[in-house]
Amino acid sequence: MHALTQLWLVAILIVALVAVPDMAGAYRLVWDAPTTGGSVEGYLVEVSTDEGLTWAFNYTVPGDKTELPLDDKCQFNTAYGFRVSAFNAAGIGKPCAPIHWTRPPYKPPPDKPLPAVNGGRQPQNVSGAKVE
Repeated sequence: MHALTQLWLVAILIVALVAVPDMAGAYRLVWDAPTTGGSVEGYLVEVSTDEGLTWAFNYTVPGDKTELPLDDKCQFNTAYGFRVSAFNAAGIGKPCAPIHWTRPPYKPPPDKPLPAVNGGRQPQNVSGAKVE
């Protein structure tokens, strides 16, 4: 009975799930770790590519982590659904409410200006060759 209670507590504690960019523009899926209930051994991240009609367990995350990088897992300008379940020795908990996210189209970084040569002066001919 204790194992079932523990599983139930873990299952209802994952309530916040978001896809957020970091300072470099890389996206990651982030969720809140349970603060009460049983210990969490890990998380199962399910992915849907058909607006939530079907789900597949795609990624396992250790219990001490509450995020999953998405950039190497998701195509640009493509819609995904994500939901997360906690698991422990008692089994797999109920998944949290799903989020639906579309990875934005790729935008190359703005061109960086080239560093100035010779303190910003015009390049000098140091070879001795005649320049016309």
